[in-house]
Amino acid sequence: MTEFSPIKPTPSIVDSIHDEEEPLTADDYVKLEDKYGADNYRPLDVVITRGEGVWLYDIEGNKYLDCLSAYSAVSQGHSNQKIMQAAVDQMKRVTLTSRAFRNDQIGPFLKELSELTGYQLAVPMNS
Repeated sequence: MTEFSPIKPTPSIVDSIHDEEEPLTADDYVKLEDKYGADNYRPLDVVITRGEGVWLYDIEGNKYLDCLSAYSAVSQGHSNQKIMQAAVDQMKRVTLTSRAFRNDQIGPFLKELSELTGYQLAVPMNS
């Protein structure tokens, strides 16, 4: 297991919730999110700080098998080196193009997807 240190936010962010020199606890992070976040979703009170493959780690060092990350999206695991490198390589070229423009990736991707699935048309989307 890789060693890690919890993020220690600047005091101005947490003055009203946490006024000690100690790293924030899970309860502190929950209070921050509840105080400053819109109430549109009720997550579990587990504060994840990193992931490797199928494993997640909370700020207290507990290890979890991640069975929830893909309930609304495709998951290839956390910190996958090939995927991270592909993302970095792409971001060095262009981070994102609006669908109001064409780009040099969508046509070849749609052709490959069509051939792979046997469907004539596809609409890639994020939700």
